[in-house]
Amino acid sequence: EPPLVLTLQTLEMRQERQDAPVSLAAQGSMGKEPFSLQGQVQLPGQAGRPWPLQATLNYAGLEATVEGQVQNLLAGQGLDLQVRFQVPRPAQLGLPPWPGPWRLSGRLSDPRPQTLRLKDLVLEGPAGRLQGQAEMAWPEKRLRIDADLEAQNLDLSPWWGLGEAGETPASAGSRNGERRPGRVFSNAPLDLAGLNQADLDLRIKAQTLKMPRLDLEQVNLRLELNQGTLSLNPLEARLAGGPASLRLTLAPQEGQALARADLSLRGCQIGEVLRRAGAEEVLTGSLEGQLEARGQGASLAGIMASLEGKLVAQVRGGYLNLRHLGILGADLAGGILSALGEAVGAQETNALHCLVLGLLAKDGQVSSTALALDSQRLVLLGRGRLNLKTEELDLAWRPLPKSGLTAAGGVGLSLGQLAKPFKITGTLASPRLSLDEAQVLATLGKTLGGFAALGPLGLAAGLASTGGVDSQLCQEALAAARKGVPYEPRSGLTQPLERLGESLGRSLQKLLPR
Repeated sequence: EPPLVLTLQTLEMRQERQDAPVSLAAQGSMGKEPFSLQGQVQLPGQAGRPWPLQATLNYAGLEATVEGQVQNLLAGQGLDLQVRFQVPRPAQLGLPPWPGPWRLSGRLSDPRPQTLRLKDLVLEGPAGRLQGQAEMAWPEKRLRIDADLEAQNLDLSPWWGLGEAGETPASAGSRNGERRPGRVFSNAPLDLAGLNQADLDLRIKAQTLKMPRLDLEQVNLRLELNQGTLSLNPLEARLAGGPASLRLTLAPQEGQALARADLSLRGCQIGEVLRRAGAEEVLTGSLEGQLEARGQGASLAGIMASLEGKLVAQVRGGYLNLRHLGILGADLAGGILSALGEAVGAQETNALHCLVLGLLAKDGQVSSTALALDSQRLVLLGRGRLNLKTEELDLAWRPLPKSGLTAAGGVGLSLGQLAKPFKITGTLASPRLSLDEAQVLATLGKTLGGFAALGPLGLAAGLASTGGVDSQLCQEALAAARKGVPYEPRSGLTQPLERLGESLGRSLQKLLPR
């Protein structure tokens, strides 16, 4: 970048009498922006006395005011100054295009050589009001900033959507300036060199932290930047009534970034999370989850393409809203909900015993270890894969209604109609829904085990549970997810076959004459 040229147009210094303060007024430009400086300094009566001063600078919309005293004015040492800054538009100062305006105030001192400290710091802007203290030091010419701040409410929503106009997640990122249409993860190179410009230790506490589609409470975070390694260690908060903890690390290594993420959730109300995200409350209940992931690459897409990790999550003790399952697609709604129409007309929800999700990632290939749902009237089993290198999906589910489900007036619903399997293929940016039963069963494979031979009736009978969050299906699916092995129903075929025989027997009795 070209150097910033300072042009001084006028400079005026005036002292009315020997014991009066010296007034200063200057005008000029720095680069293309004009500036003006006004102030006064009181010359000390004797050596060793502090220099009282006051000054105001206006530049590119910035208004900076200092007032206090300096022990050694020429050396800039012994500072005791009240400072105030107002920045209407940060972009005018060459800063990132953050929303404005911003106001900063505090008491500036220099407790040690090459160190500035700002106490009683107050920072106000579109995000909210932060208070605390900060220290900036540059020993050995390397800048380090330490800050300890607190806030009542913080709102980061204004920061979302600050990218280029028209840029969407599916098109964001480029290689050699070209877009990557149809992809979610950006291939734009990460600015790893920028992480090595300074060191940072930022600690923030806030009662609430608002982001688009997500609200956190009782937030306690620490953001560190040390010799080029960026870490969020940790971010602890309460999410929808339960504790949440997140740790992130991004470390440069030979032109690439080593990334690691660890997330823990406990007791979060999934219905509230969905509602705040603007989604339909398909289910409610208590969410617990654990994520461990790591990857390496020069871009976000590169990191995801090498991802290694494990996810285990479960929702327990809530309700499943069958009507809102229609958000999965019109075809799915037609395949399942048309058969459930009369049954859910009077009762749209049914008790959810558990929803278990287990994922395992190796070299960018994600496979499910558990995709299982057990509710009062419906069991759903699935299996799938996700190629993070190509972002291609191959997911399949089979809904299995439990025996005894009847419509209004006691008319039985067809188990064949209710057990319409479905499959999701395509990519993350453009998923496709399919109701091809042969393809679904091929993907599910051993997930259905020997039950598949019995058809929907045998499946429903074998997997039906008397209820409760500790049903056999819930326990088996969760155990498999935690071990990182594919879940396969281990219930024997004896019970399903017995139930199938009893059902056939009752049907024959109705047909035979008495």
